[in-house]
Amino acid sequence: MGTRALLVFSAALLAASAVPAAAAPDEPDAANAANATTTPGEVDDFLAKYAPAPVEGPELRLPVSPTRVWLDLGYARTDDLSSLPYITGRAWNVRVAAGATWRWRRFAFTGEIPFPQ
Repeated sequence: MGTRALLVFSAALLAASAVPAAAAPDEPDAANAANATTTPGEVDDFLAKYAPAPVEGPELRLPVSPTRVWLDLGYARTDDLSSLPYITGRAWNVRVAAGATWRWRRFAFTGEIPFPQ
């Protein structure tokens, strides 16, 4: 087959598959018949079992870093320090930091100042 014949065959195949087949008036639509017998609870059970897992990954990043200011607050507490070799007991910590990014032309200057913890 030549390139032109392959192109014509591909176009005809796509055109034939794009046109939906008309159902006869006395035949129920298969998709509507399935939906008519399915309850919302069954749909929820099906989705809970077979839905795709959520994708965890890096967040989408902007192509440029905008000028911004932020305040970072954190609190941590643990009752078990057994992973540390010479320390036992419990601990807590509060972290406060302020930061900013300044965009100047194509450069971005970023800084963060941690306050006493």
